[in-house]
Amino acid sequence: MKKIFLFCLCTVLSYTSSVTAQDLETLTVDGKDRTMLVHAPKDLPETPPLVISLHGANQDAHYQLNQTHWDVCADSAKFVVVLPNAVNKFWDTGGTSDINFFRTIIAKMHERYNVNLDRVYLTGFSLGGMMTYVCMQKMGNEVAAFGPVSGVPFDNRAPSAPRRVPFIHTHGTGDNVFWWTGDMNHAAGGYPAITEHVKRWAVYEGMDEAPETISPYPKTKPNSQATLTRWTTNDSDIEIALLQIEGKGHWHSEDINAGVSTTQEIWNFCKRYSLVKAPVDKLAITADMWHKWIGVGADAVIDAADDNPDAVVNINTDISVGGVVAGQSTGSVRYFAFADLTPYAGIYVKGDAGMNLRFLFNRPEDNPDGSESPDFVEIVQTIPESGEMTIDFATAINSKTGQLAFPNGSYVHLLCCKNNWGSIAGRITKFNVIEKSTAGISNVDITTATASASATYDLTGRRVAPDYKGIVITNGKKICRQ
Repeated sequence: MKKIFLFCLCTVLSYTSSVTAQDLETLTVDGKDRTMLVHAPKDLPETPPLVISLHGANQDAHYQLNQTHWDVCADSAKFVVVLPNAVNKFWDTGGTSDINFFRTIIAKMHERYNVNLDRVYLTGFSLGGMMTYVCMQKMGNEVAAFGPVSGVPFDNRAPSAPRRVPFIHTHGTGDNVFWWTGDMNHAAGGYPAITEHVKRWAVYEGMDEAPETISPYPKTKPNSQATLTRWTTNDSDIEIALLQIEGKGHWHSEDINAGVSTTQEIWNFCKRYSLVKAPVDKLAITADMWHKWIGVGADAVIDAADDNPDAVVNINTDISVGGVVAGQSTGSVRYFAFADLTPYAGIYVKGDAGMNLRFLFNRPEDNPDGSESPDFVEIVQTIPESGEMTIDFATAINSKTGQLAFPNGSYVHLLCCKNNWGSIAGRITKFNVIEKSTAGISNVDITTATASASATYDLTGRRVAPDYKGIVITNGKKICRQ
């Protein structure tokens, strides 16, 4: 592969980095020591985002930090940024060694800083931009959004990703390494003009044919040399963007005269995306979501919540009363109204850490006359130290059977949320449903899957070995294994 990048190597000038305060850290990946720069600002939030920034050919992490100033952006926006080093300064665009490295970085940053696994972003310059496209294909379900800069695959490969991936591609019209007009005669297979390359991705992801063009960009800077082209679609919030900078060469633009900062534009774009929508986009469970059970039962109400998404709900240790319920209590947790949550992706709960909560789900048709206790689907989870908990309907495990709780969209009718036996008493301050979004993981096939409680899946829904390394789903929870 090094021959492919020889001309790229020849165009890179020698340099002396002005960033000396950052010390390299070492991770062992696949038996080899790998190095990286880590910048974590003070006063990080409980679950900060993570940005991974990849250097170009024959460059390194210090050079990338000095050119991009991701540390300045991170200090302002309060996220963690990691700048890895490639082996011999060339990324493994054809293998898996660097993919494994990036996955290990994500796991390590989650362990150290509790980074939000749904808000991991990846960007890269030149060869790092090419590697970013590789990651779109191989890590599309693990990274929420991407930002390639001045780099595309040389081999004219067709777009491929496990879902619609949002990305912003930044490129200068004066680039003499990855030519703005393309190079279809390149020895590795060639690549089209940058506009055609990005358009091909937009077509692949099903975006509208007519993009929006903003020039100059931003409109507030009439002398800006930048133009932004945006491809969108009515059926999702995913966007593909091309940021064109007139006259810019093969470098990461921080020139205010050009009108834009590449780093800031990438952050402004990526921060909008999450694999699971953020709590701010969650909805209250309100009375109009509840329905009576085949015409039998009490009125649809929410006990103590009062239809308020910010209400404080006290959960006591008596399993037969209290909590977020619908209908009436009979002393045996039989309530004759249900919240139909099939239009939603999951449940979000915020409350006191350590509370062990028991959620009961049922379909009305499972007990039409109400004479016997229904065959509940039961999910038991403990609120972690962060005080926030999510039940993802796609991966949740039925605590009674150890199998997927909702294998075909069934049973997603909430009966109640109760404090489990033996749990500490506490309070819930938010109890919301999560809106479905195409920004989430959309290709998990759970229509026929069954598993024991200890089964492990990767983020594509494929069952993997119990010792599989990386981000996995087990017992209904997303965790990192190193």
